Amino acid sequence: MSEAKLVEFPDLGTVRIAFRNNTSRISARWKDGIVSVSAPAGMDFNEILRTIERFTPRLMSLRKDVTYREGVMEFEGITFEIRRQSVCPGKVLGSIMMPRAFIEVGVSLDMDDIDVKRAISRIMCRIALKVADKVLLPGARKLAAELNRRPAEWGIMRGHSTLGRCSGSGVIHLSYVLVFMPQELRDYIVCHELAHLEEMSHSKRFHAICDKLCSGRAAELERKLKAYRWPIIKM
Repeated sequence: MSEAKLVEFPDLGTVRIAFRNNTSRISARWKDGIVSVSAPAGMDFNEILRTIERFTPRLMSLRKDVTYREGVMEFEGITFEIRRQSVCPGKVLGSIMMPRAFIEVGVSLDMDDIDVKRAISRIMCRIALKVADKVLLPGARKLAAELNRRPAEWGIMRGHSTLGRCSGSGVIHLSYVLVFMPQELRDYIVCHELAHLEEMSHSKRFHAICDKLCSGRAAELERKLKAYRWPIIKM
């Protein structure tokens, strides 16, 4: 892969273009607040620019900016409060006093700056990872008991892309980022993994089991999950 290029577009802002030998087509997605493009190595650069322009309407419709302001974000089991601080004006600080977490942004920092957003998001994630077992697992165990399902064990895992995992031995791990989800979507992820206790593949049987565990709402909850606007910058 050759060195990436940064290009400014009127609507999209900064676009990062990476050239790859192992791809035959252009793909684009939002990552950390900017558009990240993968293009075949050797492709005409003007053609890449024209393709990105064609992609622009769809990319704009998919844009999910994270915006932080002073105030509170409430989730089941924990509330995050963002407030200003003047002790360390150029830093973002974090602390926990359950069931409340505090994100303290230095008064000299612009909360619309992408680097400040990333700092806020990182601290929120650090706090969520620390408290995830206490925030997520009691509800997961209770739901499993109500549905008469008995995983061998529960655990918390890192990572943003995989929200849950069920091993062949019946151990279920939930991603710590479920801390930032509403309860009904947390429960949907739990039901999804509980369904894997009976069917490991994503077969028709699996989806039928999952839908039954969700009281017939699996399709609705999957749509809500895909449309969910995360309060963190997912890597």
